[in-house]
Amino acid sequence: MQRNKLALIFGTALFCVSLAATAQPCFGPGGGGPRGVLGGLERIERMAGELQITDEQRDAIRAVVDGVRPQLREVFDGMRENREAIRETTFADSYDAAAVAQLAEVQGDLMAQTIVIRHQARADVMNLLTPEQRTQLAGMRASRCERRGTCFGR
Repeated sequence: MQRNKLALIFGTALFCVSLAATAQPCFGPGGGGPRGVLGGLERIERMAGELQITDEQRDAIRAVVDGVRPQLREVFDGMRENREAIRETTFADSYDAAAVAQLAEVQGDLMAQTIVIRHQARADVMNLLTPEQRTQLAGMRASRCERRGTCFGR
């Protein structure tokens, strides 16, 4: 039983290390990854014309986006520091599986924070739209999914 538990911890740690080693920085010179710092929230501003968003709505959406950006940057900074700690622990003279497992857990918690922050912001933005705009946005998303063949992750 103890051996299985150690094997599970080691396997999980090894998996997390391999993910961390290949992870891209959360944001670089452009201020965001492929979907930006806010995971695509900026896209709604590009769709403003199609959705006929009012100036008041646009200002409120910008306020939501601007409000969460510092929160996400703080979490992303923590993720970057944690990845570095994982790398340092991995390449230390003696490997400490428990330390890597602990760091992997912290990384998971930080990733969960980004999901919560982004989805709260998306919900806030959706609440700013009229029912007609929400329906139109859902149709635009479905159309994009059909063109791409999937909606998973985007």
